Amino acid sequence: MQIDAKDIAGGKYNGQKVFICDYRVPDLNKKPIRSVPPTEVMVRDNEETKRRIYYSSSHFVTLKKNGEPSSKVIPLYDNTGFRMYTGEPVKVFDNLAECMAQWNDDLNTVQQKWLEKRKTVLDDIDKQIDKLDEMRNV
Repeated sequence: MQIDAKDIAGGKYNGQKVFICDYRVPDLNKKPIRSVPPTEVMVRDNEETKRRIYYSSSHFVTLKKNGEPSSKVIPLYDNTGFRMYTGEPVKVFDNLAECMAQWNDDLNTVQQKWLEKRKTVLDDIDKQIDKLDEMRNV
């Protein structure tokens, strides 16, 4: 089940292990805003880190191989926020299967955008080639 970001931000899940994932590319000409493959993490209170985490009282830390929390911090919200807008939260799940399904859906969405862009670009190239052929036959 997907977990509401407000519950994470409010500290309801502090100390619990959850799964996060997110892949968003609003502009194909730029790198992704966020690329977080399905990862098991622990929700921690912001008081436990020296980093400043905006718009949330909790953050995520990745887990070591032995299951203990590491020092790698992953904020709940991306860096698109400003003033009263928090930005987009990472997608949080209570099980790996749903997280993997969401990850694959996110990748498929971006892949479809690339396929549409490729078709458009190839159509434009074909039109230019045809135009040059027409000019040659005049």
